[in-house]
Amino acid sequence: IYTPSLHDALPISDKFKTFEFFSSLTPKLFLVKNNSELKEVMGKITTSLAVLKPRAGSSAHGLYIEKKEKLLSINIDEEYVLQEFVDTRDGIKGLTDKVGDVRIIIAEGNIKGIFMRTQDSGLVSNISRGGKLTRLSVSEVPASMIKIAEEIDEKLKEYSPRMYAV
Repeated sequence: IYTPSLHDALPISDKFKTFEFFSSLTPKLFLVKNNSELKEVMGKITTSLAVLKPRAGSSAHGLYIEKKEKLLSINIDEEYVLQEFVDTRDGIKGLTDKVGDVRIIIAEGNIKGIFMRTQDSGLVSNISRGGKLTRLSVSEVPASMIKIAEEIDEKLKEYSPRMYAV
């Protein structure tokens, strides 16, 4: 979602800038521009699986979730980010036993909606890749998720109008 003042300060589609802004709240992430850089930083990833995705983009286009060794065989021809894998193969405690993620929609500091994306097979829960969408209420979401959304909103408070997904 485009928020003019926020978009100018923090390009929303830029995964690396978002990481820099919220590094204490996100998995370890590295910017890579070529295969040499990919190989150089791969050893800094501590998870057995890693995520490789274009620096900009959405809908899981160009996304790879693989064992680290397999990612090294992918030809890098644009800026990508390499990220530690957040493992939800056993589900999200209290919400689902499937692979998934939760998105909290915030507008001007208020929660406007919450949804969970799940996948029956594979590791990618994006709707464009066959994921299923379930709407949730605030009372269904673990308090720790709401706390993270509040921390993010506090960092973005100076921007108005602001509307985004956590």
